[in-house]
Amino acid sequence: MTDQALDAAKSRRKAMYEAMLSVERAVQAPTGTGTWGATLLTELADLSEALEHHIETVEAGDGIIAKAVKDAPRLDGHGTRLRDDHTALRRAVATATELTTQAPVPLTDNDAETIRDAVLDLMNGLTRHRYQGSNFVWEAYAVDIGRGA
Repeated sequence: MTDQALDAAKSRRKAMYEAMLSVERAVQAPTGTGTWGATLLTELADLSEALEHHIETVEAGDGIIAKAVKDAPRLDGHGTRLRDDHTALRRAVATATELTTQAPVPLTDNDAETIRDAVLDLMNGLTRHRYQGSNFVWEAYAVDIGRGA
């Protein structure tokens, strides 16, 4: 594996984590501020962008998934599952964004709960994907890309 593929994966991982933290801060804020939905939409857009950069980087022909599978063919199934996760994660971001966009102003408690549940589902999916990615890289190279991000 090249250091470039590993460095790119680490960079995307850190950006994703920071975007996740921003979404978490936005979704846990009080909904009565009048800006809750707009703030959450901004953070979801940033998270979506971070996810897209992650996908482009790790799925590229010279990305970490292709490199790891080439170097450790036994990980092909794991690499495929990581790629497949990307579709579900994109869908989860779109669902949370759509629910937030369509929510009435002022926001009802039921709408806030529905949005927060969608964001929680998204965050759970992202967290699972991140630890599966860390395990994937560890299995291929015995390198911990998760430390610090």
